[in-house]
Amino acid sequence: MSRLPIPGSDDGGWGSILNDFLMQAHTSAGAVKIDAVTTGAIQNSAVTAAKLSASGGSGGQALVFDSAASGGLSWQTVSGGGSVTDASTSTKGIVKLAGDLGGTADLPTVPGLAGKAALSHTHAIADVTGLQTALDAKATDTAVIHTTGTETIAGAKTFSSTIVGSVNGNAGTASALQTGRTINGVSFDGTANITVADATKEPTVTAGNTGQYYRGDKSWQTLDKTAVGLANVDNTTDLNKPVSTATQTALNLKADASSVGNKIMVYNAYSDAPALAANTVVVSITGS
Repeated sequence: MSRLPIPGSDDGGWGSILNDFLMQAHTSAGAVKIDAVTTGAIQNSAVTAAKLSASGGSGGQALVFDSAASGGLSWQTVSGGGSVTDASTSTKGIVKLAGDLGGTADLPTVPGLAGKAALSHTHAIADVTGLQTALDAKATDTAVIHTTGTETIAGAKTFSSTIVGSVNGNAGTASALQTGRTINGVSFDGTANITVADATKEPTVTAGNTGQYYRGDKSWQTLDKTAVGLANVDNTTDLNKPVSTATQTALNLKADASSVGNKIMVYNAYSDAPALAANTVVVSITGS
């Protein structure tokens, strides 16, 4: 097995040992043998086109194995009938410059994209036909009402539909509430001021008329005999006042004056006798 000479030993045999070692990879002329460098000894991506034995070549050609060429390699023009396959979505290969493609193999192009703008680009307003006219017809951002955000809106606004949501602030004019309310027993719909009674005080009394009185239930009532509990009392003169049933019964037991023939006058004899009327019977009482 070939090896390098070992320092301190191999005396007298250094030359033979070293020559045997070098001849493993070199010819007697000193060149590297063709089979001396194997694929395992070459670092990946270490061999460039300039280091290959095949010289020349032009754009679009491929370096292929050629047993007749020096070094076994030569540059060949690739065609559809060659050994290089057509390109696919997953494999590199031959592409025909037709359809959407054009140019040359060195400078391929896409004619359909000629004159097209980049995906990200800008234009001046004047470059777009009718754009300035369209913009002039639009309102500026400060002149419109936005659907979000806080902003102050000046001037009177008329809404043709119902406003949905909360509205803060005071209305410019008062109008009736859609649904009236009752405040401390007093109806209120917003069309007029109301007076709300103080529960700790008596309410204001509305004046009645001279024929009424203010009752305990806080209402005006007609003042008559029924109101004072004298429903059976009639407002008549004394002469025309009727007598009671008992008095009338007692009177009915008496004789009528026109039916009595003579009158009897009884008097004390010691006194002066009164003047006597006709048909009067006099009875004198004497003694003590």
